[in-house]
Amino acid sequence: MAFLGDIAFVGRFDLQQNSHVYENLKEIAGFLNTFDYVVANLESPITDISAADSYKAIHLKTSSLSVDLLNYLNIKIVNLSNNHIFDYGVAGFEDTINLLDKNNIEYFGVDDKELILEFENNKIAFNGYCCYSANGTRYKEESKSPYITPINIESVENRLKANEKNGYLSVLSFHWGIENVNYPAYEHIQFARSLAEKHKFILYGHHPHVAQGVEKINDSIISYSLGNFVFDEVLSTSIKGLKNKMDDNNRTSFILSLEINDNKIEDLSLIHIFEEDGRISIKGNPLFETYCETLYLSKDEYQNLRKEKLGEYLLNNNIKHDFSWFIKRLNRNFIEAYLRGRRNASIYNKMFNKYK
Repeated sequence: MAFLGDIAFVGRFDLQQNSHVYENLKEIAGFLNTFDYVVANLESPITDISAADSYKAIHLKTSSLSVDLLNYLNIKIVNLSNNHIFDYGVAGFEDTINLLDKNNIEYFGVDDKELILEFENNKIAFNGYCCYSANGTRYKEESKSPYITPINIESVENRLKANEKNGYLSVLSFHWGIENVNYPAYEHIQFARSLAEKHKFILYGHHPHVAQGVEKINDSIISYSLGNFVFDEVLSTSIKGLKNKMDDNNRTSFILSLEINDNKIEDLSLIHIFEEDGRISIKGNPLFETYCETLYLSKDEYQNLRKEKLGEYLLNNNIKHDFSWFIKRLNRNFIEAYLRGRRNASIYNKMFNKYK
């Protein structure tokens, strides 16, 4: 079973803009087709709707043609619990579900939907959650169905207990963290480790758009962020000239490969990959060992390092939120997004305060 990071067929991966996408992905598609199951985070709705329907700076979507790329890459299971799946409203989300169903691609992470997979001597339960740190829209507490399933500590633990009782190995798909930082939040590390002290599971994370460390706690595998798998720069539809910039760090990620037998993880390997000009190739990452080692620093050392790296990213990308930045974005879209962000941050802090 292979686990992939964030997927959005945008930019150079957009079939409407680039006729060479299949050829460019041929090498990695061949590799993924050697797996029984490939699981990914589908970061964008698949729809041909043109008008975005949420208040944010960057909206993601891919055309209905791109569902064929999921099949080409042997992606049979996707998580939908993330901060972009409702970028084009409920209608865009429903287009996505219809296309996935027509193509026999399973999904989980919305409306508390759990995916049960039984094959050979394995029983696996997939659950997807979007953390309030990812600042999503249509969380369960604020919306009627359809909604994204939030990380609620009590709910996650109850799900793990129920799955263990019924003989299932749990897979947790967590959309969480801060973008463009290779070090997960300290409270996320503590939360994941506390779960692993009591339960057995596979946790794979996404949203930071860069690779983060992996650790094994007892019988559990915790992969904090797999980074991007298929992703590219996107122009904002609401703020003129704004786009999500990508560097080599964003183009470096890995595939989490697990061999599972009788609900036991018998083999684990990390396949590091790099995207260049739309081609994804297997390539080592000399920095990855450091990402793993830093997980074991003291609290103060770790948080200081993480703060330093975030500052370097902001400085290198000339990101500063001064008065001019604020005025350029002062519109209804920005105000709605700002208020939502404040609300989500408040819920998040209450939820994770005991792990800080």
